[in-house]
Amino acid sequence: KSPPADVPKSPPPNVPKSPPASRQKSPPVSTANQSQAIFSGKGKLDPTPPPTATQYIPSISSTSLPAQSPPPHLTQVVLPVNDITSPGEFGVRLLEQEAQLNSLLEKMIMTPPPVVQSWKVGRRETVAVVDQDIWYRGLAVRKMGEQFQVYLLDFGGMITVASDQMSPLPAYCAAMPAATYQVCLAGLGPRVGEVWGEEEGKLM
Repeated sequence: KSPPADVPKSPPPNVPKSPPASRQKSPPVSTANQSQAIFSGKGKLDPTPPPTATQYIPSISSTSLPAQSPPPHLTQVVLPVNDITSPGEFGVRLLEQEAQLNSLLEKMIMTPPPVVQSWKVGRRETVAVVDQDIWYRGLAVRKMGEQFQVYLLDFGGMITVASDQMSPLPAYCAAMPAATYQVCLAGLGPRVGEVWGEEEGKLM
C-alpha cells in the first residue's frame, strides 16, 4: 500500500546504469560485471568510449589444402610458441600432428618439388617454397617487385623470397591441412586504441 501523505517515500537506491559494452574485445558479460568494468582503480568512470564492435584479424588460409578441423577435445600444443605477433595474432601447432608434419617435410627435403619451366606464381597460390635449403608449404600473399611475401602455412610467419625459390605444390604435399592454427586470445583487446602495440607482442 502507498504510505500516508505525511510520510515521504524512500528514494530509490543509487544503482548505476549498465554501461555500454566494455572497451575490451569481449563477449557480453553480466550487468554487475559491466558496471564494475567501467570504473578505474579510484572509482572514477573511464571516459574512453568503447569500440562499436569486436574485430579480429582475418586468417591467411589456403584454398588448395583440406580445411583445418580443430580437435573437439583438449589437446596439447607444441611449445615454445614461436609465431607470435600480438595477443590478437599468433599461431600454434598441435602436438598430435607433429609426426605427420615431420614426415611430410622429410619427404619434401628428400624429393624436392620439380622445377616447372615457364611457371608463374598465381594470385594467392599455395606453393612449395625453399628457404635455407629447407622446403616448406606456403601461400604467396603479395608480390613486391621481383620478390614475393610468402606465408608459411605449417609454421606461421612471413618470408620474402625470389620467384626461383618457389615451385608448384606437388600433389603429395596437398593431402594434409595447414599445421599452424592462426588464433588469438578471444575476448581481449588493447587498453587504448584498436591495434596491439609491438611491446605487447614482445611481452607475450
